[in-house]
Amino acid sequence: MYRIKGNRYYGYMCFAGKEEGGVFTAGDRKIAEMTARYIASALDRLDFLKKEIERERLEEQLNIARQIQANLLPRKTPEIGFIEADVFSQPAVQVGGDYYDFFVSQEKRFLTVVGDVAGKSVPAALLMSAVRSYLKVLVTTCPDLERLVNRLNIILCEDMTNDRFVTMVFIEISPDGTLNLINAGHNPVYFLHKGELVKIEASAIPIGITEWEYKKHTIRLRPNTFVISYSDGLTEARNEAGEEFGYEKLENILREFKGETPAELLETLRKNVKSFIGDAQQHDDMTIVVLKYKGQQEVE
Repeated sequence: MYRIKGNRYYGYMCFAGKEEGGVFTAGDRKIAEMTARYIASALDRLDFLKKEIERERLEEQLNIARQIQANLLPRKTPEIGFIEADVFSQPAVQVGGDYYDFFVSQEKRFLTVVGDVAGKSVPAALLMSAVRSYLKVLVTTCPDLERLVNRLNIILCEDMTNDRFVTMVFIEISPDGTLNLINAGHNPVYFLHKGELVKIEASAIPIGITEWEYKKHTIRLRPNTFVISYSDGLTEARNEAGEEFGYEKLENILREFKGETPAELLETLRKNVKSFIGDAQQHDDMTIVVLKYKGQQEVE
């Protein structure tokens, strides 16, 4: 009896007697051993081929999923007179759990949403798609920001398991500069005006954990104020030494920024993060949304 064993155990060969009679010789044994090795090698190659086919099939499916997810996100920012906006979003793998969107109400209020689903890859992407679908409906039926967020939380609490949740920040800006903010367990939001930097931390738990009464925080923006929201893939970006980009570095970059447009600020952040990471692999999904309130203007 000879085991057929390559990268794994496949089975065995058993010989019960020679056709012409007699006993098995040392030469017969060598032939049997060589045959077993050949069979094991052929089965290894077949096993490898099957895994490669499966890997390529999975890769193709993930690429399709990535394209679908990319199409779910806004392809361009809304054109509205008092707001200028730009965005960068890149998953750590083919698909991710970061979410952003822009909405303009009939009253010409501008709403941007940035979210980060707990986890990565396909499970996070599926939950992100569900959050997007709910929000698309709620925006049209809940004109009040607090009502919208509380309703979204109720729905997600019913649908999500205990180990799943979404950190989200909702930023609503009116033409006169009134800004309503609800930060549900998300990263701090930064406000930058001529080198002066203000940070507003989260004041509520993430969406989808339990019942909660979400309240808005209202401030008045000065013209030419930048509003920066992002996912933790920015501040938790790691270099080859395992060091994180961190809030201090982010805040220093913002304070030193001298440009005029969201696109310039976004590019400054991207270049600094890329330089910091170096050749290290992207650790987490990264999304950055930069808004600029230009002041009250005629809105068509």
